[in-house]
Amino acid sequence: MEAFSTQGNGTLTIVKEKSPTSFEVEQNLDTMNGARTIAFDSKTSHIFTMSQERGPAPTVAPAGAAGGRGGRGPQAPVVPGSFSIVMIGK
Repeated sequence: MEAFSTQGNGTLTIVKEKSPTSFEVEQNLDTMNGARTIAFDSKTSHIFTMSQERGPAPTVAPAGAAGGRGGRGPQAPVVPGSFSIVMIGK
């Protein structure tokens, strides 16, 4: 029994259930920065995640952006052709 968690910072954590009330981190893996969505293929036991590379972040928020109102602020532009699907397996 395992649980998988992507953090979006380029890591995936695998948590193993030792008992119904006991869990421990089994492994931390490097994935791709920004990879948050995951899918599990039960036939192959592979995990899939996806992301894309981004260029430098803008220094000034564009008009109408979240700015300092609690939003994420401006995102860096996506590098064309950089979309990647990462397959993770044993």
